[in-house]
Amino acid sequence: FRSRPVVGVRVAVPLAEGTAPLPALTIPDVAAPRPLEASYLRDQLALYDTERLLTPADKPARVAQLAFAAGRIAELLGDVGGALERYEAALEAEPAHGHALRGLRRLRLADGKREPVLGMLDREIGQASAAEKRGLHAMRAELALALGDRDVARASYEAILKEQADDLGALSGLVDLAATGGDEGRAQALGKLYEAIGSGDAALRAALVVERARLDEAAGRVREAAEHYREALGQEPSGPTALAAAWGLL
Repeated sequence: FRSRPVVGVRVAVPLAEGTAPLPALTIPDVAAPRPLEASYLRDQLALYDTERLLTPADKPARVAQLAFAAGRIAELLGDVGGALERYEAALEAEPAHGHALRGLRRLRLADGKREPVLGMLDREIGQASAAEKRGLHAMRAELALALGDRDVARASYEAILKEQADDLGALSGLVDLAATGGDEGRAQALGKLYEAIGSGDAALRAALVVERARLDEAAGRVREAAEHYREALGQEPSGPTALAAAWGLL
């Protein structure tokens, strides 16, 4: 990325390989009245929008670059609708534009529109690095649970376990899905595996219980979450996991 200062605000603009850089934002990075900052940002937004309209269709990377840059500025100005429109334009030009996808996901979640975000996460996972996929799958599972889509949640947990067989959060998720879905045999088998991982180490056991508590919270089971957080405090009263448990009880 190449970041450019806008009166103390840095706008990260990804530059596609082989494309010309966007015009530099030359306003000094010093304190200035907010009306002046907003006026400058609106001028810059107009420049990016104009250049995008004049860019030939056979240069989709450049179109996406300009649309994303304009979307970030629109977001800074508080124009959510304008930001969404420009992020969508960036994805129309370049469907694999990860930054535009993340921008759309962030704004949709902030607006309470969860359903479209599952599709956005699928697209992000498809182009994410191995290190990024675990977090994206976990987010997808929690969102699916909040929406009541158990199959998507289960697939997300299984995808995590395919890469890391002893992942506590994913194991906890599968145990919970199996138990609450009436699949007692599978729940018992997964529970035994889960207990085997956590039983020999107090810190690991506490981390396991905290994961159960977090899963309870995601599913709206507040009382059960509090009980699991208290259990974690009992397992490891002075460790870092206990701190996480204490925060969960607040």
